[in-house]
Amino acid sequence: SVQRLFVSAGSALKLPGLHVVYSVSPFLLEQNSQLPSALGTMSSVHVFQCNSTLPDAQGVAAVTHLVARRFARWSELSTANQLQTIILKWQP
Repeated sequence: SVQRLFVSAGSALKLPGLHVVYSVSPFLLEQNSQLPSALGTMSSVHVFQCNSTLPDAQGVAAVTHLVARRFARWSELSTANQLQTIILKWQP
């Protein structure tokens, strides 16, 4: 199960030398409140408004900011438009 993966095998999700953003359903946090402390920082960002296909501008900006904090040189790998496309296409 997804919960087992993050709780029991969480160490397998850590990739040394790489920053990884996992899209995790909020139900995991409801099932196990210790999950964030076990895996490290878990930011919760809403990229889309509830029950809508419309993007939430604040959510997109928050993910962009998170990427920039994790990898300051992200703009060497992609343009801002490419990053936004990735953010908007990445739906759980």
